[in-house]
Amino acid sequence: MLQGKGKFYKTDNKLYIYVPVVVATDSAFPFRGESGHVKVKIEGDRLVIEKIPEGKG
Repeated sequence: MLQGKGKFYKTDNKLYIYVPVVVATDSAFPFRGESGHVKVKIEGDRLVIEKIPEGKG
């Protein structure tokens, strides 16, 4: 599993999460393209972000 040190920051009512380019350009990275929708959930002490396939949600 490829890893990198990311960052988060909050502005007004939004929270942004920075994913390092070394992780985002890995062939196993699940998000492709310029934008899309994701499902965000909390599981214990972890934040889980999953891609929502086009045409769903």
